[in-house]
Amino acid sequence: GDGIPFGLNGFSQVGFSRQSQQPPVVADVFIWHPKTGEEPLSGFPEDRLISPSAINKRMDIVGSANRDDGLGHAMRWTPRKGMEFLGGPDEPSFSHAADVNERGTVVGYIDTGFPIRPFIWTEKSGMRDLMTLLHPTTPTTPQAETIAARAVNDLGWIAVNTSDRDGTNPRAYVLTPKFPGDSSACAAP
Repeated sequence: GDGIPFGLNGFSQVGFSRQSQQPPVVADVFIWHPKTGEEPLSGFPEDRLISPSAINKRMDIVGSANRDDGLGHAMRWTPRKGMEFLGGPDEPSFSHAADVNERGTVVGYIDTGFPIRPFIWTEKSGMRDLMTLLHPTTPTTPQAETIAARAVNDLGWIAVNTSDRDGTNPRAYVLTPKFPGDSSACAAP
């Protein structure tokens, strides 16, 4: 049907949204399954633009939603809690949650004008700047002013892309977690 799909999970559920064509632009979020059809999801603000980007098997949905400042801010929706913003209430810039794994770990980016920084969010730790968690031997990207986390898998691997201010010199990296006592080699860049 009509709408913009944003994700497909392991239970064959497709998440999609429909945006209004008349101002103010708002969006409604739905789930579709081949056996049950389309179902609207509740717990999203009715007067906000919602830009979902991913869904997992637990039906956690992540993306961004506009606040009163008119900017999109990273959000997560769960069937139990509804929608919540991931950054603090005083977050002064645009942010977007790009992906969520089956554990509920969320990755995305915060745009402060320049630089654009990647974040990781967990229920236990909240939102953290991913750059502060990198091992000192991680390849540095001094020319990169845009570093955005785009995807996270169930092993905790995070795909990021980088570029300079003009959007040139793009690079892609996979960040792999190292745990205390882990002496195994990291994946190749």
